[in-house]
Amino acid sequence: DADCLTTLMVFLLQHEVDCVQGSTYIRNRTLAAHAGRGGGCGALGQVLAWLLANIIDAEFFVTYFIWMPAIELIGQTGFFGGSVALWRYHSLVNFTFSTVVQTEDIECSARAVLSRQKIRFCPEARSGELSPANLRAFWRQRQRWAMGWDQVSILYFDAIARSNLSFREKAGLYYVFPGRWMACSIGLIAGIVHPIVALVYAGYPWGPWLNAELLIGGAFYSVSTCVMLSQLVIHQAWRSWAFVLLFYFTGPVYLCFQASLVLYSLFSIIAKRDNGWVVTQRALPSGTAAGAETPARAAPALSGPGLSSLSPFRKPSAADAAGEPTLGFTLTRYYTVDRPDSVSGELDGADAPAAGD
Repeated sequence: DADCLTTLMVFLLQHEVDCVQGSTYIRNRTLAAHAGRGGGCGALGQVLAWLLANIIDAEFFVTYFIWMPAIELIGQTGFFGGSVALWRYHSLVNFTFSTVVQTEDIECSARAVLSRQKIRFCPEARSGELSPANLRAFWRQRQRWAMGWDQVSILYFDAIARSNLSFREKAGLYYVFPGRWMACSIGLIAGIVHPIVALVYAGYPWGPWLNAELLIGGAFYSVSTCVMLSQLVIHQAWRSWAFVLLFYFTGPVYLCFQASLVLYSLFSIIAKRDNGWVVTQRALPSGTAAGAETPARAAPALSGPGLSSLSPFRKPSAADAAGEPTLGFTLTRYYTVDRPDSVSGELDGADAPAAGD
């Protein structure tokens, strides 16, 4: 969005953090955006693609505006989600993405927090993306996300305990990473098993302890619902309210979906079945799909005046110490990409930088 970068910058400077993570929404939410995507199903396929896009958008809203702030409050840290984020240059310069896990952004977050970097959420900084092209692309994306989180949780389980973080900070990291497994189990029991048992055995004298637990659970859910409704009214267009409410109040279905992803992920890790990093196929507004579901290729070669190579992050130089800007990145050379088809936009005319700029 137009004010996304400004919002991130203001938050980063005001709160003196190393990284601030914004939020994502699905931008192809209208039925017209999925015209021609019915395939052999015609209008029904178009409606199903529209439903998938809006349900994912509702999931993103609840995740970014309710669950992630709650995670930050309980775990005392946020995490970097790979996009819609702003880093301080000197905080990021010594980090590179891992090539051995499925979620390189989450693995980078774990190393950053273990290095005492401060990461916070700012969901008001928003950016749109396209929905997955179909259910298969959606399922494979979520498989990769679940496996990546589990890989990072296993990889850093001992490192968190051995770190020089405080007890509270360690507890926060355990809550964010391996705590997912416990949260998923508790969610299944509290959100599915418990209501069924309470319904079947209505009126049964459960005793003071269980009654207290039911009361606390009900109070927590009530507070969560009030927060969701307030955030919905403030930040979401009224046209999306129905999908957000539908997603929120069908939480048990979502819990079962997440549990199946975790079980599949852990089984794959134990069996050493890694399908590789697969680019998510996206739905274009025209009805075609962007990006084939194939393993990611190597980055394109870069060329330009005075440019022999371009690394993701450069080391601090003497110019940095002399007071040059150190927040973000500065392009000092004009370069071109050898695969023009991979570029989403072009510079021409007065917008094109002169050689050496």
